[in-house]
Amino acid sequence: MADEYIDKDEPQIYGPHAAKKIIHVIGGMEALYHPVARHLATQIDQETATLKRVVSEGRTVKTTLRKGVVAKGPAMKHGRTVLRRFSKHLDGHAEGVIDRTRFFGDGGKLGSIGSSAPKILAALQNIAGVLKKKGSGVADAAGWQAQIEQAAADLEPGLTQTQLAHIERAQMTPEVVRARERWLQVYGAAKLIVEGVLRLHGKTDLMPKIFYDLAVPSGARVTEAPKDEITLDPRR
Repeated sequence: MADEYIDKDEPQIYGPHAAKKIIHVIGGMEALYHPVARHLATQIDQETATLKRVVSEGRTVKTTLRKGVVAKGPAMKHGRTVLRRFSKHLDGHAEGVIDRTRFFGDGGKLGSIGSSAPKILAALQNIAGVLKKKGSGVADAAGWQAQIEQAAADLEPGLTQTQLAHIERAQMTPEVVRARERWLQVYGAAKLIVEGVLRLHGKTDLMPKIFYDLAVPSGARVTEAPKDEITLDPRR
């Protein structure tokens, strides 16, 4: 049996275990193998560390994304409330005084701006800009401008954080894929080299003890290294 699929986290178990055993077993067979064993172990350790870093960065981005979503929630609700109140305020003006399309776009209705955070922010910023101009026709334009600018200022940081996290996460995913593929390539190459050495000495039975993934059931989700750290004597 063997673990047929090694996910992005399991290399943190398989990698260090294999690197240590390669040095002990292969490096302990003959002096000629010492540099080979060291080189293979170093390669595995380097790729394991790279994968760990990339995966960790990806998880940090996910945490940032969650925080951004939480942060913008109340601000979105407040932004909608301000827009709704402003729309009712416009309804109180005499007919023909206010051109609602200047504030809410085609149709001039509150519902036309959409309900997503980016659209709410865009609507708030647009309305604030219109209110700054002379001749908007809105009663207490300065007071409403201040309220709407504050609502936009409250919403923008959380929205920006979320958008950046989305972009970074999208860019991170290919990095994780590449790092995992590179790790599998190095780990697989080490297996072939080690197996070749073991075959020369008639010791291929040591393969599962060096490469732990060869010793676990297919489809297993490995979360820790083997507890029975067997000391292998390569000379026997």
